[in-house]
Amino acid sequence: TNSNDPQATIRNAEQVRAAALAPAQPSAQDRSVAVAAVQIIAHEQLEAALQRAVALQASDPPKNDGSAAVDSFQSNTGQTLAPGSLLDQHS
Repeated sequence: TNSNDPQATIRNAEQVRAAALAPAQPSAQDRSVAVAAVQIIAHEQLEAALQRAVALQASDPPKNDGSAAVDSFQSNTGQTLAPGSLLDQHS
């Protein structure tokens, strides 16, 4: 399995789990293998979610220049802010 492809690992672990639980009365070892497969699935699902989050963050980095706050203020109040205008109102 490609360690960079969580979905492929999940598919393989699901097959292992299904095979381990296929007998009408799975043995203790079968159940143990199934539990290990479920743990792998959970880990890989988390890994896939983290990869998606990193990709989203890389494609749309957050603005750290305060412009999001200004945009929010302008859209909520309908007012356009000039630099220092809020400070001038309170001095």
